[in-house]
Amino acid sequence: MAISHDRAADLSRRIVERLAKTRGITLKAEKELVRNRIQKLLLAWDREYETLEAEAKQRLAKSGKRIPEGSREWELRFTEYLERVLEEYASRGE
Repeated sequence: MAISHDRAADLSRRIVERLAKTRGITLKAEKELVRNRIQKLLLAWDREYETLEAEAKQRLAKSGKRIPEGSREWELRFTEYLERVLEEYASRGE
């Protein structure tokens, strides 16, 4: 499920507030600039994650065994495929 722009804005605001209150952390840029960058990163990660989920679904569909989407077995197998895709993604350094 995609993260909305409003949700990303809210999360980025909360992250910046928490960072500003954390001892030993000093923001070297204006809070708004940091918040905007965090928001962009959250949205970019969400788009990338959707791509990885689509790849995992495609692999699951190609596995040959017809499993009803949403069933417990489908969820378990989808999770396995998604973990493999994420590991491959990480091993490529992306």
